[in-house]
Amino acid sequence: MLINDLISNIKFKFEISGIASDSREVQPGDLFISIPSVIDNKKQKEYIQQAIIKGAAGIVTDKNCHFYSTTVPVIEVENPAFECAVIASKYFTRKPKYIMAVTGTNGKTSTVRFCEQIIDYCGEKALSIGTLGVSKLNKVYRAKTHQFTNMDVLSLHKILNNISDEGYNHVAMEATSHGLDQNRLEAIDLHAAAFTILGHDHLDYHQTLDRYLQAKIRLFSELLPAGKTAVINADIPETEVLLNVCRARGHKIVTYGYKGQEIKLLKSKTTETGQYIDLEIFGKIYSDIYLPLIGEFQTYNALAALGMATSCPDINLEKAINALSSLSSVPGRMQYVGTYNSAHVYVDYAHSPDSLEKLLSSSRAHCEAKLHILFGCGGERDQSKRQPMGEIAANLADHVYITDDNPRFEDPAKIRKEIMQTASNAIEIVDRASAIRQAMENLKANDILLIAGKGHEEYQIIGNNLLPFNDYETAHNIINQRKSA
Repeated sequence: MLINDLISNIKFKFEISGIASDSREVQPGDLFISIPSVIDNKKQKEYIQQAIIKGAAGIVTDKNCHFYSTTVPVIEVENPAFECAVIASKYFTRKPKYIMAVTGTNGKTSTVRFCEQIIDYCGEKALSIGTLGVSKLNKVYRAKTHQFTNMDVLSLHKILNNISDEGYNHVAMEATSHGLDQNRLEAIDLHAAAFTILGHDHLDYHQTLDRYLQAKIRLFSELLPAGKTAVINADIPETEVLLNVCRARGHKIVTYGYKGQEIKLLKSKTTETGQYIDLEIFGKIYSDIYLPLIGEFQTYNALAALGMATSCPDINLEKAINALSSLSSVPGRMQYVGTYNSAHVYVDYAHSPDSLEKLLSSSRAHCEAKLHILFGCGGERDQSKRQPMGEIAANLADHVYITDDNPRFEDPAKIRKEIMQTASNAIEIVDRASAIRQAMENLKANDILLIAGKGHEEYQIIGNNLLPFNDYETAHNIINQRKSA
């Protein structure tokens, strides 16, 4: 393909055989796009040189890099990350017809997976993209680094191209604040977008809650094409701000929740294994819908998914509503492990004050006896959330266990101490596996234990080491050991 087919108004004219934004993946004939926001800026020129040595046919870089070459063309642009998305969209031209994106502090993974399940139930091929990878493909693609929920922009466009070739017309994907801020969702023709909830998280990156919110608002103000469907939580403080943005953009608005207009939650009655809900959807009442999910926050995620799925003209509303009763929980999101000492054990990804509070409050409604919570906080991340999380746990749970999460290079004892300052009655246990075992041994009949913070993760990050560890497997093995004893 000619470079001029991908980038207009340039003086160069040459053929490329591929695109790469990682110098390690460059093949002879590739166009290498150097993105400062993703790579180490200090090594940018070094990476470009590596790409040239590996046979790059041309380089795209930012104007501040000042890289000069006598062997290959160097194209300077204002925003390499944005340009990379535009180039990728032109190179990988085929996409599913209905692409939907979800943003918010919590609930993204569950919402996209629920949307996938609803559309599948209605007889259409769907999949989801996010923290758990790309579901339902023989080959599961993942982000190049565990640090990003969103894949790099080239991988995302390539995957959308490939799944279109496999006959998938519907895809729901997560849109993180990092991905939105770093132009990793640009040049994608979105059909719908949803907002779940805003909480205290990622302030180490965004610095302020307002900047964090503005990064997420970009999904509706810039990325969702004018006039498309915006699915908005009606019960959060940011609702009116979001609605004003969507109205100005001319979006079709679907609000959900107790204050929702299009999808109104009328009533919820909890059971040991789920809940029965009454809904008013576009003016029609639907009563006693069984939702096999624990926690009111999961109800909101399911309603957001319903709003997105039914925005697609080929999805029947009645079938989509029936699909709610067949939803299954997502790995690491209020995932049921089993019973131990006649108590119930769950694993959840809650790792922010807001998500921890909602997890505990929602679980209390299903708990017949004592509520136990086990969690820690990640190292080298937003430290300001540690004491609030300790306070929330102490106020809302009957028993609290503080242990290590992913300490990275930070002193884990320091992290635990900061949490314990507001959870003085908590039990501190250094080793996470030992903490899970002791918490389970302390359970009594009809108690609930919530193992929070790591969810689906398959590793624990300690220093440079990624040590194999999974909360669900650890708890499940303890249950099986009791059964076989």
